[in-house]
Amino acid sequence: MVPQMREKPRTRLLGLDEWKRLLEACGDDRELRCFLILAATMTCRKSEILQRRWAEVHLAGDFPCMEIPVTKNSDPKIVPLTTVAVEALKKLPSLEEDEYVFPAKPNPCYSNPSKFKKFHRWDIRKRFMAVCKKAGISNLHIHDLRHLYRAS
Repeated sequence: MVPQMREKPRTRLLGLDEWKRLLEACGDDRELRCFLILAATMTCRKSEILQRRWAEVHLAGDFPCMEIPVTKNSDPKIVPLTTVAVEALKKLPSLEEDEYVFPAKPNPCYSNPSKFKKFHRWDIRKRFMAVCKKAGISNLHIHDLRHLYRAS
């Protein structure tokens, strides 16, 4: 058995001013704005958020939440949704229009939706990096957002 080196944990938290600038930099991109809010308030991984179907999202009732049937560790979990997250989800164009919260969209590399291997958005990194640059925020990774909720 070969011993593995432990990775040094990364801690990068956003200040309130940075958070406001990040959301403002989203402009009219409701999908990215919603993703950022979910990532910062749910402690979930990017894939856990992007893969969600609307059937797994419960916006009504006393306990708005999102079901994650399979996590990285193969365990299911239910994550409560904040009021801000519920409001952002209700503004998504996919609400009542698509099976997925973040549906895959045609792009220059994959122009025919019928040939998609995944019908949900599988990456949002380029849009995230562009918004970080526009907001003047450096050294921020998508994964860093999931640690914000614990810090509050």
